[in-house]
Amino acid sequence: MGLNGFHISTQHVYDADLKTYALSSSHGQIIAVGDAVALTGTANADGINEVGHPAAGNTDKWVGVVTAIDLETAIDNGNKTYLPALTAGLVKVETSPDAVWIARANAAGLALTDAYNNALLDVTSPVGGRSAMGFGAASAAAAVNQVRLIGPVDSSDLGDNSEWYVQVNPDLSQVTQGVI
Repeated sequence: MGLNGFHISTQHVYDADLKTYALSSSHGQIIAVGDAVALTGTANADGINEVGHPAAGNTDKWVGVVTAIDLETAIDNGNKTYLPALTAGLVKVETSPDAVWIARANAAGLALTDAYNNALLDVTSPVGGRSAMGFGAASAAAAVNQVRLIGPVDSSDLGDNSEWYVQVNPDLSQVTQGVI
């Protein structure tokens, strides 16, 4: 499922938070629409900052979620949803700290009281060219976890694979300049 866009605040100028980032030819997994990405600390030959999948756990601060893949390099599986591993290319990333996403829980035992707690980003390999990113168990004390849980999409479904509204943990947002 990956992270699907739900709402982007109207406080921001339209598309002002949609930035272009590069992927190097050394990224080891496919990058799919709906994947969260983090800065790698390098730039491509054109000076565009590079991104990749965040490391598992809470070590990488993600900059946003991939919303589109450059048409020159994307795999055409009907709607250009991923860039193959080991293929350089460009991606569009929504970087608004106010963006709200719908993500799947990859952990059981969530409760309504987990709303506004933080959870670890679950960097799951894409399935069939589609993002499978979600999040793990919530922890109120874990301020360093990457995902802020807002609340369940359906309060009667809180088990494994339930869907939740989420944001980038605002305490960890690491938005830096891509190319507008």
